Amino acid sequence: MRLTLPLFALLAVSGLSIAAVPATCANPCGLQGSALGFVTPVAIVTSGSTVSWTALDITHVNADGSGIQVTDTCFRVTYSNTAASTPVTLTIVGSELQATYDVGGVPTTSTCATAKALPDGSFALPYYCKLHPEMHGLIVVEP
Repeated sequence: MRLTLPLFALLAVSGLSIAAVPATCANPCGLQGSALGFVTPVAIVTSGSTVSWTALDITHVNADGSGIQVTDTCFRVTYSNTAASTPVTLTIVGSELQATYDVGGVPTTSTCATAKALPDGSFALPYYCKLHPEMHGLIVVEP
């Protein structure tokens, strides 16, 4: 894990506490959410990893960003306590982060405009729950 000072700054502006300790998540990475927040608010994955979410309580809809922008730029997934989200594959391609996931059975790849490039070549991708906007998380994608 290559935690840098810019990552701490991103934690602060993304609505997460600096006390949110990053955790490395193996591929495929399974994360959990509840109305109280994300069990692992900061997850570290390697480029090409697949991430999915399950709920501990009710239905959630995760999307990239902080909730300020009107549209999602790279992913939007729904999940509940009975069904995991569609897997999202996060890949560093050149100088950008891309997300690939199925939308209506069609594989879709989008550039993650809300991802922030870090000095070590990693990207920090904030995300939140559209139904519970106080829920914020961050995925760090390492090369």
